[in-house]
Amino acid sequence: MKEFIKKHFAAIVVNTIGVIANVIAIVEVVNKFKQSQFDTRFYIFLNILIVSSFVIIAGWIVYLKIIQTLRKRAYIVNDLNNITRFIHSEVIHIIRDGYKSYSNNENNISQIKTVLNMIVRDFSKTISTLANKEISVCIKQIIPENSDNILTWNVKTSARYCPRNHHERAKNDSKRIPINGNTDFESIAKGASFFICGDLPKLQSEGKYVNTNPSYGIFYNSSMSMPIRCVIRNNEIWGDDKCDIIGFLCIDCLEKDSEWGRENNYIFNMSAILADALYILIDAYMNFNATKIKRKRTINVFS
Repeated sequence: MKEFIKKHFAAIVVNTIGVIANVIAIVEVVNKFKQSQFDTRFYIFLNILIVSSFVIIAGWIVYLKIIQTLRKRAYIVNDLNNITRFIHSEVIHIIRDGYKSYSNNENNISQIKTVLNMIVRDFSKTISTLANKEISVCIKQIIPENSDNILTWNVKTSARYCPRNHHERAKNDSKRIPINGNTDFESIAKGASFFICGDLPKLQSEGKYVNTNPSYGIFYNSSMSMPIRCVIRNNEIWGDDKCDIIGFLCIDCLEKDSEWGRENNYIFNMSAILADALYILIDAYMNFNATKIKRKRTINVFS
């Protein structure tokens, strides 16, 4: 209570004075009205009543606007704190500790699954809280085929977390999905830096989106796909940058959201950070298990 009075002292004083003046004015106006004494004193207190009522109403409006602004600022600060805390503790630490385990030869196959599942779970919960909507996250690893053309390769889900319908979406994770025929993967494989869309059905109606899952709309209508890649510089200072793509970070939401069609919102930036950081972990895993996973680098020029 003392803390509340300290924080809102000015507002309490102003509104208290206004209320006292209002009560006195009401009493005097009512008494004069009953006595039918419409003299100067009556009109003075009538004016006081009007002015004090206005002060109280205006004071509360201004006060609530100030409080609303301060709360918004506090929420922004809290959101930024949550974002930076997540990036540090949930991404960097997990990847660091997972990477360290390879040098110790500690059950690497189960270790990578555990680490990746922890990352997508925590990332999904964090951005779902920040966005106030359910957002699913999955990591898809590229599976090279005999051809050197990445478009003929497949992807396979390495980790997934969905706030709802998790088991239904995860039951086909063992199946391979072709890159060719899925606009998000295909566009990145051809050189795009990412794929984002806040209204997939609209994009599909325009003939600009295809998905090998005809029922995708049951689970998501907004989507982001970030390549898990590393830039490989060539010897020419002004030459094209190329990259080794080893997978995709996919962010899905059932709701349509125009913000997802805009680059550089906070979900976009957090997803890009996570995708870039994941390269370290997945690349180490693929190199360590080279006998089980055919390691073939994909060097593509990207936009």
